Amino acid sequence: MIKAGEPVMQAVARPRIALFGAVGGLSLAEHLRAAGADVLDHEPAPQGASDALARRHGYRRLSARTGDVGCLSALVEVLRLARGGSLPADWIRTGADGRLRDGFRIGVDPDGFEDADEILFLRHAHHAALLSVLRDADVLILILSGEGCLVDPKHGTHYAYAAGSGAEPRAKAGLAHVFPDLMRLNDDFLALRGLVADINPGLMLRLALLPMPVDPGAAAKDLSGHLPVLRQLSDLRVLMAHWSAAFADVSYVPIWELCTGPLEQTGLFKSGSGELAPEGGARVASLCLGSPPREDVVIAAPMPAAPDGPKDIAQKKARRAERRAKRAAKGAASASVICEEELLEAFSK
Repeated sequence: MIKAGEPVMQAVARPRIALFGAVGGLSLAEHLRAAGADVLDHEPAPQGASDALARRHGYRRLSARTGDVGCLSALVEVLRLARGGSLPADWIRTGADGRLRDGFRIGVDPDGFEDADEILFLRHAHHAALLSVLRDADVLILILSGEGCLVDPKHGTHYAYAAGSGAEPRAKAGLAHVFPDLMRLNDDFLALRGLVADINPGLMLRLALLPMPVDPGAAAKDLSGHLPVLRQLSDLRVLMAHWSAAFADVSYVPIWELCTGPLEQTGLFKSGSGELAPEGGARVASLCLGSPPREDVVIAAPMPAAPDGPKDIAQKKARRAERRAKRAAKGAASASVICEEELLEAFSK
């Protein structure tokens, strides 16, 4: 499924970092810079803009104003466009307020525009900035999430799903919320890695999963609404292990383990929020910059499969009862034979 990698670029004393993906409220670029990293920014905020205003419009969070794009297929879409691909139909979307927005970065420029030509101008400027920062960088830190993506069924276009950034209205406007399977995730990563190598053959990739604060009562709650996200995170975690082993230019950053290990909440997040506390930000930045994890960071096995729900349990009981009835009908000689599936189910209780 995965081919062997190419030679590694020589290490750089203070690498120039391009930061992309889904960072949520982590202020990761700020923590990386505080740790001494050279985080590139090729779409800087207008001079004099306050930090709050700049962040509201997608500045200073990443190395270009992509917005949160944590899905591989959406990232591939954006990179192909930046390299000269044709913009699809309906990429400019009309909000409930009647204003126009760039469908590929719906959380950027939240006030929208009246003129489609202005959006097109900004889109081309964004492509130039994206290519420029990837050419200049030594390391690409890419944070992926489990939120899946939005797909236009008419044209097959993949857009980022960013909760709280207008994603829900977009889904209602004819875009399907999709969680790619393992094969599609792998294909998308190979495509993304190929695009990145075409832009900058020496660029190193550091992959991570978006860390989120753990709700202490989550285990006691109904997680059925979160299962697609949990499965996507589990699939990505498994694949990241394969990619980092298969490719010399790819490594895995265990941010997710930092936030799900035995001491997950100690000093990582500010109380009641998804924002990193100063110590937590320093620890995450240290991992992103290649420092070995501390002893309290357990490089855990991938997420286990989700527990069976009531329907699954009922179906298993029905199958066991059916097999017992069949054995009883065949007589005592065959009644002692237990099939492999029943053994597996017995041990999974």
